[in-house]
Amino acid sequence: MSPQKSQTMGKNNNKTKSLSIILLFVMIFALSWFFITNKKQFCSKKYRINKNQHSIIRLEDNLIKNFNNVNLIDLKEEKIIAKSNKMLDDQLFEQAVYAMMLDGTITPFAHLYADVCLIDKQPASNNTGILTHNYQINHFYCTNKCTNGIYQVSFSYHPNDGNITVAKNY
Repeated sequence: MSPQKSQTMGKNNNKTKSLSIILLFVMIFALSWFFITNKKQFCSKKYRINKNQHSIIRLEDNLIKNFNNVNLIDLKEEKIIAKSNKMLDDQLFEQAVYAMMLDGTITPFAHLYADVCLIDKQPASNNTGILTHNYQINHFYCTNKCTNGIYQVSFSYHPNDGNITVAKNY
């Protein structure tokens, strides 16, 4: 093989390697973008809340009081929805929120029903002690045609005053 052919083949191999590396980076970027933009929220617990459904959860008597009914779809700003007479741990707080949805204190849908998905729990910090549970809600409704809408809310328990609040996540 002549030295010129050897140099030309070496240049072609370098070009091929460079193109392969560029193509690999493009593929990695494209896959990363796909997974980031199509990320589904992991649902640790899922509930279906129907109209005219009654709470099957028996909370301790007078555990929660001063209910303020709230329709989550119309919620514009953080709102106090209840007050706890006792310190709530993570599990009791989750049960209280679920019970309030079942009994209609909290309405997560407009017409038919909603699938409520607990996607994240933020444990109480040492500074504030506030527990926060984040939910993704898929509500089903019919106007001219039947459809659904998805939104996210956060419920927080404030142990210093016993307040339970809800805020929509935009």
